[in-house]
Amino acid sequence: MRIKFLFACAIAIEIGLFHVCPAPSWADSQIEYHAGEDYKDYASGFKSAAVKVLSKSETIRPQRWGREFNGVRQIRDIFGTERKKYPTQYMYVTDKNIIHTEGSVTWYPHSKDTAYLLYYQTNAVTKSMKEGDILFVGKNDSDIAVLLIDHKSAEKEKFLKSLGAENKAVEEKSWLSRLWGTPDQPAEPEPEAETSPLPVDAIPAASWIRIYFTPGPDCENNIIEQLNGAKKQIDIAVYSITNRRIAAAIIAAKDRGLKVTVITDRLQSAGKGSLAGELESAGIPLRRNTGVHKIMHNKFAVFDGKDIVTGSYNWTAAASAHNAENCLFFRQPDTKSFSKKFAELWQLYGK
Repeated sequence: MRIKFLFACAIAIEIGLFHVCPAPSWADSQIEYHAGEDYKDYASGFKSAAVKVLSKSETIRPQRWGREFNGVRQIRDIFGTERKKYPTQYMYVTDKNIIHTEGSVTWYPHSKDTAYLLYYQTNAVTKSMKEGDILFVGKNDSDIAVLLIDHKSAEKEKFLKSLGAENKAVEEKSWLSRLWGTPDQPAEPEPEAETSPLPVDAIPAASWIRIYFTPGPDCENNIIEQLNGAKKQIDIAVYSITNRRIAAAIIAAKDRGLKVTVITDRLQSAGKGSLAGELESAGIPLRRNTGVHKIMHNKFAVFDGKDIVTGSYNWTAAASAHNAENCLFFRQPDTKSFSKKFAELWQLYGK
């Protein structure tokens, strides 16, 4: 999908393999300073992205060699298994100005399927980053954008808020609202949703949030991978389920002996193309929203109580092929907010 990802997507960073070659010297002419919200104009067409909070070790800057971002094995699905150096835009956002420069980053599979490295260059942007800053890495086929947001900046709170899965269509055309994509065509006119956000709590420094966009297969394929990889339990709360590949993976998980439970919308499940009935026929417990909610507009799933997928993406063929959507994958925060919300809805809709 061509996304103009909220304030996050609009940025860039530069990374290179510096334990092999010395970092280049950066002339002042290669560094740009911008005021206000200019960084939003850099948003363009990222197919996938990842977000984390910088740890102290990631901000230690040696004089000769470049450094690496931690925990990147979690984002190997974004970068793949081949070593590659990417042209990169770097940007550092504060309340006062924006530092922007260009360079590269290097994705380096250190050993087969066990260790991966993501090296960044030493430049004006990475010299400015500090522990606690927000790191956003956006990726296309051939280039990378790295955005760093000062942990003391007001933009940090806006960014974290934007990662909260409000699970409803956002009609305003602001750059922040673009994260939530475009809704599927409902089976019947959709009443206005009254939903509470499911916030992505504090992002642990050791963890990344992986983000994918549609049109394209990445959301669908990564959801199926999570379904196939779960070991004990899957809890699904999704507004609409019409994607046969995903439905087949749900049924296969149940047939492997996993505890699988599904919550979906009452009107959508009665619509043409819905696979809710097939899931029930396969023996999967399924509940629909009762009169207490006009619609059940959540789109999230919990895998083995620890891994989460959420975002604007409905589990439909249209969401993969035609819609501007997103999906986020991350470890469930210690508050277990998603598991608690699922249990609350399951009990509520069982009455």
